Amino acid sequence: DLNNKEDDLVATRLSKQRLSAEMNQALEKADQLHHDNEKLLQEKAATTEELLATRMYLASLENEKKKASILDRFVEKHGDRMNKLRQNGQFSSGSNGESWRRDQYARECEDKLLAAVKRSLPNAVPLCNKILRRLEMQELSLREFSEREVDFINLLVELVSDQPTVSLKHMIEQEMNKLQS
Repeated sequence: DLNNKEDDLVATRLSKQRLSAEMNQALEKADQLHHDNEKLLQEKAATTEELLATRMYLASLENEKKKASILDRFVEKHGDRMNKLRQNGQFSSGSNGESWRRDQYARECEDKLLAAVKRSLPNAVPLCNKILRRLEMQELSLREFSEREVDFINLLVELVSDQPTVSLKHMIEQEMNKLQS
C-alpha cells in the first residue's frame, strides 16, 4: 500500500511538474504572441501613417498639377496675344481689324465722322484716319484686358479655395510679371 501511495505521490508530483512546465510554456508562448502582436500593431500604425502621408502627398501633387494646368491655360490663352498686338502695332483694315469689332454703332460713328472731315477739312483726313485707327487699337486693348480680367477672376476663384493668401498673392504677381514680359 505504501508503495502504491508513494507511486501515486510521485506520479502526482510529476503531473504537477509537467502541468507547471506546460503552463510556463503556454505563458511564455502567450507573452511571445502578445509581444509579436504589439510589434505588428506598431508596424501597422507606422504603415498607416506612411500610407496617409503618401495619400496626402499624392493629393497635393494632383492639386498642384491642377493649379499648374489652370495657370498654363490662362497664360496660353492670354500671354502671347497682347505681346503680338504691341509688336505689330497695326491691324490690316477689313478682315483682321474688323473681325473683333462687335459695336456697329461705333463703326457708323467713325464713318460719319470721316465723311464730315472729308467734306469740311479734306487735309485732315489722314490725321482723322490715324486717330480712328488708334482708337480701334485702344478699344481692342480694352476688350483684351476685359476678357483677360474675367479669365483672371475665374482663375482666382478656382485657386483661392485652398491657397494661403500670401503665396496666392505671390503667385498672382509672378503670373502678371510673366504676362507683362
